[in-house]
Amino acid sequence: MCKSIKISVFAALTVMVFTLPAQSARRDGLNGNQLIEDYNDVFTFPQLAGSKHNKNRVRMNHSGGDATNGTLCIAKGAGGWCVNVAQDTNGEWPNDANTAIDAIYSGGAWGLRLSLGANNASQGDTESSMMDIGLTAGYTLKGIGEAALGFNMMTAKDAAETETSAMNIGINARGYKNMKAKVDLGWTVGFGFGNTSVAPKVGDEQTGSMLAINAGAGPVYRLGDSVVALHGKVGFATDTDPAETATTTITVPGVDVAFETPIGGRYTFRGGVGYSFAMKTVAPKEGDEAKTQEGATTAAMGLSAKFEKLNFDVALNRDFLINGPYMMTGTGTAGWASKVSATYAW
Repeated sequence: MCKSIKISVFAALTVMVFTLPAQSARRDGLNGNQLIEDYNDVFTFPQLAGSKHNKNRVRMNHSGGDATNGTLCIAKGAGGWCVNVAQDTNGEWPNDANTAIDAIYSGGAWGLRLSLGANNASQGDTESSMMDIGLTAGYTLKGIGEAALGFNMMTAKDAAETETSAMNIGINARGYKNMKAKVDLGWTVGFGFGNTSVAPKVGDEQTGSMLAINAGAGPVYRLGDSVVALHGKVGFATDTDPAETATTTITVPGVDVAFETPIGGRYTFRGGVGYSFAMKTVAPKEGDEAKTQEGATTAAMGLSAKFEKLNFDVALNRDFLINGPYMMTGTGTAGWASKVSATYAW
């Protein structure tokens, strides 16, 4: 395939779908900034299974309660493969399924991800079930960026025999263009579409749909082992629920600033802050529509500690940073860390 055709196909993919990756302790500490590469990018871009953040590593992530997952990645040639097992995803992919399995393979520039999730429960004569299947295909065009097309389908049936089905199609894209020594211009772009159907045992079936478009760009400063990224974003999203209430949100602007820097040879500190201004319109099937305009600020900090081949990542609990230790302030906090990751590399 000639380069011009590759570029055309890549451009077509980048305007189709935007999906969010699974979060990690490291990315949480960066306040979710997408321009700083993270090991959990492999769940969005499966071609990264053989990247420096993933190859020949085993990782455990924990975010409270039963929300735990483990990932094993092995390098193979220019790519590699990963297997991830998650229990109780606490609202993350795949839609609250109690057990999820990911199989990821990369051939270097291309990659595939297959995801399976299931949840079944029964009591007496009542039974509920859920099945979630996802497939992602990614490709990296050297000098331009990486893109991935994802498809996800979910079916569920609750104890009242109400059947729910959903389908989502999405593409995520990200790239970097070198501007000068130690400075890149990073960018993200995407589009997403999905629909939902709810069919009760008695009554009419209801359907809903969603559409999301977003784009962002900003400078990334790479200063030795330190990195600083500014990510400016705009977005549009519209959602119609099964009750036919339409919600439209326009985000202009959104800004994320994050940095990561080593402290000595063993520790790393990271942090990020973000601001977004959203204009929201809610139009119910019956009644007057409501419009709101509001800004929101987010912030996060994290730490890493490395001991030979073992690395710990911690996303610090913001409330703990504000409240301080209970014995000193008398203000209780759920915990000092919101997420913890442990990685062994060889």
